[in-house]
Amino acid sequence: MRPVRLELTGFSAYREQTVVDFGDADLHVFVGPTGAGKSSIIDGIVFALYGSVPRYDKANVVAPVINQLSTETRVRLDFTVDEVRFAAVRVVRRTSKGASTKEARLIREIDTDAETVVAGTTTELDDAIVDLLGLTFDQFTKTAILPQGAFARFLVDPPAERQTLLRRLLGMERFTAMASSARQRASIAETKASTLADQLDALDVPSDDDRAAAIERRDRLAESVSALAVDAPRIRDALDTAGREMAALNDAAAITTELEALGVPDDVADVAERLDALAEAATAAAHAHEIARTDDAQASAALVDPTHVQAWSRSSQLIEEIDQGRTALANRQSETTELAKRHTRAADAAAEAVEARDRAKADLEHRRVHAGAAALRPALIVGDACPVCEQTVATAPQSSLDLDDLSAAEAALAAADDAVTTTATTAARAMADVDANTALVERLAADIAETNDQLTSLLNAASIADPDAGLPAEVPDPLAKTVRKAIAARLDTALHAQETASAAANALRDAMASVDEIARRRLALTEESAVASDLAASIRKRFASLDPPAVADQSLSNDLAALVAWAHETAVERRTVHTERFDALQSTTSSLLAELEVHRATARELDVETTADAGPDDLRTAFASALATIDAQLAALADRVELAAALRAEIDELTETASVASELGRLLGARGFEQWLMSDIVHDLAARASEHLSDLARGGWSIAVDGAEFAVIDHRNADERRSARTLSGGETFLTSLALALALADAVAELSVEGAPKLESMFLDEGFGTLDPETLDVVATAIEELGARGRMIGIVTHIAELADRIPVRFVVSNSSGSASVVRAEEDRVST
Repeated sequence: MRPVRLELTGFSAYREQTVVDFGDADLHVFVGPTGAGKSSIIDGIVFALYGSVPRYDKANVVAPVINQLSTETRVRLDFTVDEVRFAAVRVVRRTSKGASTKEARLIREIDTDAETVVAGTTTELDDAIVDLLGLTFDQFTKTAILPQGAFARFLVDPPAERQTLLRRLLGMERFTAMASSARQRASIAETKASTLADQLDALDVPSDDDRAAAIERRDRLAESVSALAVDAPRIRDALDTAGREMAALNDAAAITTELEALGVPDDVADVAERLDALAEAATAAAHAHEIARTDDAQASAALVDPTHVQAWSRSSQLIEEIDQGRTALANRQSETTELAKRHTRAADAAAEAVEARDRAKADLEHRRVHAGAAALRPALIVGDACPVCEQTVATAPQSSLDLDDLSAAEAALAAADDAVTTTATTAARAMADVDANTALVERLAADIAETNDQLTSLLNAASIADPDAGLPAEVPDPLAKTVRKAIAARLDTALHAQETASAAANALRDAMASVDEIARRRLALTEESAVASDLAASIRKRFASLDPPAVADQSLSNDLAALVAWAHETAVERRTVHTERFDALQSTTSSLLAELEVHRATARELDVETTADAGPDDLRTAFASALATIDAQLAALADRVELAAALRAEIDELTETASVASELGRLLGARGFEQWLMSDIVHDLAARASEHLSDLARGGWSIAVDGAEFAVIDHRNADERRSARTLSGGETFLTSLALALALADAVAELSVEGAPKLESMFLDEGFGTLDPETLDVVATAIEELGARGRMIGIVTHIAELADRIPVRFVVSNSSGSASVVRAEEDRVST
């Protein structure tokens, strides 16, 4: 496992989101003040993977990881295993009872744009991490993570726990699987050997007498097979021929029986007779229809040209219209004369009224002048000038003004005006009536003339010329009596021809209806007639090979009767021939079956499996099968001894295989090979750790193995052997570090394929107990370890050590939240 990126939010000291980018940081150090949150970064790595933190006593305790000022913590670790990138995500939320995990996922990145969820619950994530890394939480914190205050765990662990860890790290479970496989192979070999032994016991090697009897039976079977090779085809072919002839004879007999039973059902015969009667009626109706059609054609030929008939009819109408128009014209002319007289009288009265009005007007003027003069008289003064004539007034005249006379004159003039108006209106109306009647008279005369022109054109076009009657080709006077008579005669002739044609058409229609009725009745018998016709056709088709008589009569009933008579005559002839041929076939078949029974008896004698009525081919097959079976049995008799020898040899080989596999399984067991190998690995670890410790302690002490425990040999004190549990803090740190470095080397060199790979290691503190010289040695060892392709991360607040590490993550804490800044020689990033 190699970390790539760590994201913390609300985790321990990291209240705000914090990202640690491990890219290109194979060797790095976390530095910062005590309590700033350096160890929390390593805790975050472990928590993302296993859901717990090493420094908590109880595993899977999640509440303490939540920042005190946060309600939720979110941790995501992106990492690679064998260059495949994964991401472990855990989200924990504070609850009234502590905290609970709200999200737990393991994501596998397929490419930059696609990913898949490998695990989606806490349990699935926990199990997936153990399977993926090959290490439990406890094993991981003893090898890949050496947390603060826990360096000495691998050094002082009980031997059983240390052995379990080494077995997991080095992939030694494979030896256990090999031992199990060897024991399984031994068991299989033993089981198979036992089975073969049972087979050997079950072999039944026959005696010589049994073999001789089998050979004798085989020879007789061979003789029968040879005989049947000749007899079976001959008998089979003869029986097949006889069978085919018998089948043909039976078919012919069945046809003969059909011929004998052939007859016409009563209902079919009745239908046939009815059809014959309808056929005769149809012939008669067709003849009547032909006569009616001829009469209709003659009557149609006698019809007058419809245009002439229409012209003659129209001419009669026009003559009548002209007569009516002349009568109306005479009446209008008389009425016009009377209206002219009335107008003359009205005009005279109007002239008289004008003269009376003129007289009344003159009288009124006279009276008005007289009245004006009378009105001036009182104003005249003698000696003054007259205002009218301007002469001097000699004497004053007497006043004679009469107003009643002036009013009467005005009334008379008004009455005269009214009389003028009344008489003028009357005269105008009379004149209007005269003009209207005159226009009507003119219009009637024009209509009569136009109608007369139409009549003349129609008569000339219709050509009513009749030389015998003395009528010219063109009619000069269409209203002449001769013309009127000719038109009436033509119309009578045409109408009579139409009546004759109508009667002929009705007769033709009735004849057609009769034909249709007979056709309808024949159609109504379609299904019944089809049955009768189909019966005749089916008889001819069924017995076509016997050459039935052809249809000789259009009568269906006669045709059916002829077919039935032919069938009965033919049946009598055929029955005699069938009887003679049947007797001959029976004799031939009996002879063939007797030959076949001889072979059946031989089959029963030799125990050949067959049926009692087996045919020639079945017998031949049965004898051949029996011969093949006994040949196989005889061959098997010779093979059994050989088989028994082969079984014994295989049993010996399987017994040897089981012995070797059983011994291998025993040697590879935990108390055998694995115990020896584990002891060798522990001693190898001690030797490797001594080399590192010699450098770290400047040759002061080395590591040894006492039984199953680690011990330290103090070379400065007469090689005193001391238990690892008696070491001081500094001694413990150096010894544990030496073991950790040795374990990292051993895992890389000694692990089998598929074992967990320790691609990274994190060391948390412990360097404060070292003197400067030792610290330099430790730093050199760490640098060399990082140069071998592993990611090495350390936590320290010792500046001298931190300065030697190429990548530094500077941890600080302010405003209640920790933060991380990445610092390198050429760049600084967060």
